[in-house]
Amino acid sequence: MHFLHYSSKIDSYENLYSEMEGMASRVVFDYWCLLDTSPFKHSLLSTIKQWAEVFKQYLVNKVRDSTNYTISVTEMDEFLSVTAKGISAEVSEGDYDALVAVMAHLGHVRDRLHRTDALFGPLAATIALISNYNQDLPETIHLLLQELPERWETLKKQCDLVRQQLAPVKAIEVDGIKKRIVRFDSQQLAYRQKFRSYSFFRYECDLPYWRLERVNARLQRLEADAKKLHLSAQLFEVQLPDFKMIKACRRELKMLKQVWDHVFSVNSSVNHWKKTPWRDIDVEAMDIECKKFAKDLRALDKEMRSWDVYMHLDSAVKNMLTSLRATIVVNSPETTLADLLNLQLHAYEDEVKNIVDKAVKEMSMEKTIKELEVTWAALEFESDRHPRTGIALVRTTEEMIETLEENQVQLQNLLTSKYVEHFLEAVSGWQKKLLTSDQVINIWFEVQRTWSHLESIFIGSDDIREQLPEDSARFDQIDADFKSLMTEMVARPNVLESTNRPGLFKSLEQLQKQLTVCEKTLAEYLETKRLAFPRFYFVSTADLLDILSNGNLPLKVAR
Repeated sequence: MHFLHYSSKIDSYENLYSEMEGMASRVVFDYWCLLDTSPFKHSLLSTIKQWAEVFKQYLVNKVRDSTNYTISVTEMDEFLSVTAKGISAEVSEGDYDALVAVMAHLGHVRDRLHRTDALFGPLAATIALISNYNQDLPETIHLLLQELPERWETLKKQCDLVRQQLAPVKAIEVDGIKKRIVRFDSQQLAYRQKFRSYSFFRYECDLPYWRLERVNARLQRLEADAKKLHLSAQLFEVQLPDFKMIKACRRELKMLKQVWDHVFSVNSSVNHWKKTPWRDIDVEAMDIECKKFAKDLRALDKEMRSWDVYMHLDSAVKNMLTSLRATIVVNSPETTLADLLNLQLHAYEDEVKNIVDKAVKEMSMEKTIKELEVTWAALEFESDRHPRTGIALVRTTEEMIETLEENQVQLQNLLTSKYVEHFLEAVSGWQKKLLTSDQVINIWFEVQRTWSHLESIFIGSDDIREQLPEDSARFDQIDADFKSLMTEMVARPNVLESTNRPGLFKSLEQLQKQLTVCEKTLAEYLETKRLAFPRFYFVSTADLLDILSNGNLPLKVAR
């Protein structure tokens, strides 16, 4: 906060104090009621005085103490003394510690150069302001304020001289640092290749946590070396690469720990279930737990999905779900041993296997279709407000898109099954609905993005409307049609219902074609702007459109 602000605050309290001093100590109401206001007056004056003192004392502390946001006088005095002594130390060739100590002092001066140069003017003004309000500062502060600017300039000159004196020694050290950087860069590249070959990427890895811990210790040593290099490079002003390979290893190590946690969690549960007596098996609870495992796996970073350990774990969970669905059939409470024996199933072993297999597959299909009905009955578009027009714009979530893709793959797999005949109509119907939803969502968001991009240009820009009257009229019609479609979409937010409306896809295709025409004409117009203002050739098309579309909002353009 600028010191002038404090001055105005203090003045306001001082003026208020003077005004309140003139307030009468006794007031007569209705010619008969005498009220003594002295206690109130004294209390009010005391409060006003206290607030004025708060601001005055803050200014005093701001100058005297180091517990504020700017550099204090005493702290600056100490810094100048310590630094002047530090850079005066003798540095002989080969004395690395002494060189580092001096370079550290030079770095401290460099880091605070600009803010210290800008310190003394405001600090002197603050002290003058304090004096105007009869607030006393120690005499040492006044003396330091007179000395500090000259001492600071002297220190900067000394630093320049020391840099020149240390240039030969520094050059030797800089050359050494560059060689260490090259060696470390080669080292990290070699380690990255070795890291990717470790067995903990594979499901058959034994003692994965022990191996992860060993690699973690090795990575910590490499990170410590990288940190030392970074400090040396920063100290001697040497450009340092990012060491992305080390960071990639650290990121993947964290992901490996996550996936192996899931491996042990799943295996622990499955091994426990395997020991459960047949009569005590709670298939539904196991099924719910396996679905939770599958959901947790899908939530992991997608980069893991190509790893052998992830693929095996995902396959194991899916196989367990399939096995549990078959167990539900056999575990029916109405089935008795006599029922099974009377069927003479041993004479029809192959046929029974085929029938059971078909029944299990059909039950799985039926369950999948029911799950689709439940899932898509609940899935709805979310919406945001368009910043300029305020109309609602729909948006999807990553989870919704993943669900759509997974369900389409499920339906495609069902259609390739030899047992799909009974559910062919239902599966085909669902496939058509989800395909339509997928197509509509893709073209909808393309149209919505283009409309959002062009709306403020063709409607909000008078220059565009004057220069491109035909396309502005075309966009007016597009705008009306799009808002009409958007109103219907928001009124029916259910994804499946809103995207499967008859004729919607064709309407969106037509809007997309019209928007393409507007974009093309706008591109030609932008070329004329570039010819008129050649500096626009150095601006991308997207940025130029942003500048034109926000021509009335300079602050937004500046961002």
